[in-house]
Amino acid sequence: MTPLLSSLFGRIREWVVIAFVAVATIVGVYLKGRSDGGTLASSRAKDALIDDIKTQKEIRDEVASLSDDDLSRRLSKWTRQ
Repeated sequence: MTPLLSSLFGRIREWVVIAFVAVATIVGVYLKGRSDGGTLASSRAKDALIDDIKTQKEIRDEVASLSDDDLSRRLSKWTRQ
C-alpha cells in the first residue's frame, strides 16, 4: 500500500507543479500586457498633447495677425450682446 500512496502523491505533486507553472505563466503574460498597454496609452496621450499644442500655436498666431476690427468680429460670438 505504501508504494501505491507514494506513487499517488508523486503524481499529485507533479500536477501541482504543472498547475503552479501554468498560473505563474498566465499571471506573467497578463502583467506584461498591462505594462505594454500603459506605455501605449501614455504614448497616445503625449501625441494628443503635442497635436493640441500645435493647434493652440496656430490659433494664437492667427489671432495675433488679425486687425482690431477682425478680432472684434471674431470675439463677438463669444461675448454677450
